[in-house]
Amino acid sequence: MQMPLTTDHNAAALFTSTASPDAIPSQGTVFGEALQMSARVFNTTEKRFKTVVLISDGEDWDENTPKVLEDISQQGIMVCTVGIGSPEGSQIPDPATGDYKRDVSGNIVISKLNEAGLKQIAEKTKGIYVNLQSTEQVVNSLVQELSQIEKKSFTDKSLLNYKTYFVWFAGFMFILLIIEFLLPERKRIYKRN
Repeated sequence: MQMPLTTDHNAAALFTSTASPDAIPSQGTVFGEALQMSARVFNTTEKRFKTVVLISDGEDWDENTPKVLEDISQQGIMVCTVGIGSPEGSQIPDPATGDYKRDVSGNIVISKLNEAGLKQIAEKTKGIYVNLQSTEQVVNSLVQELSQIEKKSFTDKSLLNYKTYFVWFAGFMFILLIIEFLLPERKRIYKRN
C-alpha cells in the first residue's frame, strides 16, 4: 500500500503524482498478491461499494490468481481492468543501462498485452475491461461504470463526532459575571506605616 484510503483529495493527488514502477523492488506481475492486498484494505463486513482499478499488460499470471478472484468476488469487490500495451508486444527500455531489459538468458524482454486475461479478471468480478488507447476514453469508461454502482456516502466522521464543552464554560463565566454585578463595590483603605 502506497496510500491509505482517504477523502483528502490533495493528499491522494500527492501520493499518485509520486507513484512510479521504480518503487517496486522486483519487477513482474503477481495479480494474486496485489488483489489480496487491495481486498484487505476494504471493510470485510460490507459486500458492496468496493472497486479496484487494475492497470496492467496482463502478463505473468500466478497460480493463486483464479482462487483470489473467486474470494474477492464473494466479498463483493469489483475489479475494472485497464490494458496497457499491444498484443504484438514491444521492448522495455531500461533507464539504468540505456539498453532494453533482458531476461536471465540475455534475450530482450518483450512485453505483450494479454487482453484475454484482463477480460477474464473483469468478468469474474463483474467489472469492465478497457484498452488504454487514450486516457480520456479510459477515464470516461471507468466513470460511467462506477456511476452505475449504488453509491455510499463516504465522509470524514472525525469532524462530525466531537463533544463541545464551550456551553459549560460560557455558563460558568456568565454566573461569575452576574455575581460580580450583584456584589457591592468596596473601597479598600491601605494603612501606611
